[in-house]
This record gives sequence, structure tokens and C-alpha cells, in this order.
Amino acid sequence: MACSTRKSTELFLFDQPLEKFTGRQLPTGEEVLRRLYSFGCNSKSNREAVVTELVEVWVKARIPTMEIRSIKVKLESVVKKYEKLKINRKRSTDTQQAKEVHFKNELSRLFDISHKDALSSMKNKEDQAFLRDQRTERKMAMGGVDQELVRKETMRMKKLARKSEMAEKEKMAKAE
Repeated sequence: MACSTRKSTELFLFDQPLEKFTGRQLPTGEEVLRRLYSFGCNSKSNREAVVTELVEVWVKARIPTMEIRSIKVKLESVVKKYEKLKINRKRSTDTQQAKEVHFKNELSRLFDISHKDALSSMKNKEDQAFLRDQRTERKMAMGGVDQELVRKETMRMKKLARKSEMAEKEKMAKAE
């Protein structure tokens, strides 16, 4: 198997492809694009794999996301813009350079796949603050598992299970 050099795997406008999302912050457009091209080519199955990984990061952050098909459309849009810029990458005109700078600035921001009503539907204030931060300064990062929240959710699930079990018993008793 032939080895490849860093120069041969380098992406236009970016450094190297990204092996995986960090998971401590929500991915930027650049990270999503670098992750897509780490698969080697831009095929439908690769885009679906990236979308799946992307959604996993957002679920881990407990932020509601838009529908999968909408995420795919958004990713496709970014890829098309990138491919269009790549065609003229040898040009050194002011217009081309301005387009490249604008595109890089666009991709340096959060690749936002949150649901349009995400902030209003989220109950946890920390999660809301995290999403706002990721959309602006990007200083916050996700830590480990929130044990208190896990305990509360486990208790809530047990309570719901008991309620449904009792309702089932009542139905059985009424049926007899």
C-alpha cells in the first residue's frame, strides 16, 4: 500500500481532512467539509455518514435538530459552493480571492442544524446558553456527562413507566 504525503491529502482552502469531530464544541462549516473529504470522495453515502456523525454531536449537546433531509440539503449547498470555488482556484484575481475569503469566513461559523424553535423548546438554561455561545463567540465546550440530569431523567422515565403500568392494570380490571 502506497503512503500519501500531507501535501497530497491537503484540501483547497483548508489544511488536512478531519478524522472525526472533536465533540467538545458543535462543528463549524469548515470542520464538516473537512470531515466529508476525509472519506476521500464526495459521494452520497459519505455525505450521509457525515450527517449521521453531525447529528450525534448535536444530540450529545441536547439541542433539537432540523430534519435529516434538510441537513443533507444544507450540506449539499456548502459542497456545491466549495466545488465551484475549487474550479477557479488557480486564478489570482481580486474577485476570486474575495470569494475565497468570504467563503472561509462563512465556514468559520457554526454549521447550524438546530431546529428553528430550538431555543424556545429547550428547557435547560445551560443548553440554551451553550447554543447561543456556539452561534457567536464559541468559548464554551461540552464536558462530561451531567450526572444530576441523568438521575432526574431516569427517575422521570421510571415514573412514566409506573403510570403506564397502573393505567394498563386499570384497563384490565375494567375489562373483567
